[in-house]
Amino acid sequence: MILNLPTNAAGRDFAVGDLHGCLPALQSLLDHVGFDIGKDRLLAVGDLIDRGYASLQCLELLSQPWFYAVRGNHEARALEWFAQPGSGDLELMWRIDGGAWFFQLDARQRQHCRTLMLAMPWVMQVTAGQRRYAILHAEVPPEIDDLATFLQRLQAGDDAVQQACIWGRERYLSNSAAMVRGVDWVIGGHTPGEPKNALHGNCLDIDFCAFAMENGGALGMLELGSDRLYLRDKRRITPLELGSLG
Repeated sequence: MILNLPTNAAGRDFAVGDLHGCLPALQSLLDHVGFDIGKDRLLAVGDLIDRGYASLQCLELLSQPWFYAVRGNHEARALEWFAQPGSGDLELMWRIDGGAWFFQLDARQRQHCRTLMLAMPWVMQVTAGQRRYAILHAEVPPEIDDLATFLQRLQAGDDAVQQACIWGRERYLSNSAAMVRGVDWVIGGHTPGEPKNALHGNCLDIDFCAFAMENGGALGMLELGSDRLYLRDKRRITPLELGSLG
């Protein structure tokens, strides 16, 4: 449920927002920063699948030794379907959320997807450049102000905490400036928005609606250990400093 990654002494670490099948946009970002698959690592905030055109290919990145991802709500919904494959309601919800690609796969491919998604942790922790990061899909619920308490309750099976980790949006919607103690940065996604609204205390939301790039969306990627955020929209890649947000 919690993956603690060793410090990457050989290369760099990057965190990328909700991919939603947008593999070409990701590749352009990796090319831009000169990503070295032999040294660098990419840590994704979940929702690798649905809505974009390369959901299966994005999910299969989990087979690469340089790629890691936490479980998002789209993977969680897919795993619900696997637990109840005869549920027409679950299939309909998944299709509405962009999951039609999955139902075009054969049985072997479907089981391959399940295996990959089951192995996705809920939280990743890593240190880069003297900064400690917690990476999850949605949020640490606002009633918890300490990372250790959040992780303890998550592992204990606290349903409200697990729901917040995968589905929560309260910090974002309330524009909370509250800090989460015990960590320098909490990096998540889930709630699509603009970069100017991405920062809430020490919680950073890097979901900029990549699947809607033709309508103003962008894919965000943060270089850990620095304050540099890269945005890939339909025209260009723009580097931003975290201090310029908000």
